[in-house]
Formats: sequence, structure tokens, C-alpha cells
Amino acid sequence: MNITYQVNTSELNESFLNSIKSIFPNKSIEISIWESTDETEYLLKNKKNADRLLKSINNIKKGKKLIELNLSQLKQIANEENSI
Repeated sequence: MNITYQVNTSELNESFLNSIKSIFPNKSIEISIWESTDETEYLLKNKKNADRLLKSINNIKKGKKLIELNLSQLKQIANEENSI
């Protein structure tokens, strides 16, 4: 089993460690740490990406160009992606 946590270092406490221990009781685990990147901040650094992202946000706010899927359609798409 793999689990990824994205947390601020201020959130690392005994409770956090205990939650990991409860998920992986008496198991050998590997912990890798690297500084995470804010994807939105990264996208906004490039003008073309920023324009596309902001246009998409505006479309969502206005209810334009939205695609609605029910759960079975979403599962079908996920299955198709996994079979590639």
C-alpha cells in the first residue's frame, strides 16, 4: 500500500506519527521527504498557462464549458485510462 501525505512541517506531531503507525501496524516502512511545489503557483509563472488557468476558473464561475459525468461514466473513463 502506498500513501502520500502533503503536510506543512508545523503539522508534524505525535498524532501524525501515531496515524501512520495505525495504518501500518508492525510494518517496515520507507519515508521520503522533499519540498512540495504549489501547482497553481507553478502554472501561473508561465503567461500561456496562467491565461488558460484563469480562463478555466472564469468558465467554472460562469457555468460555461462544464462537463457533467455520473459515477458510472467516471468509472468507465478511469478504466479506459488504466488499460492504456
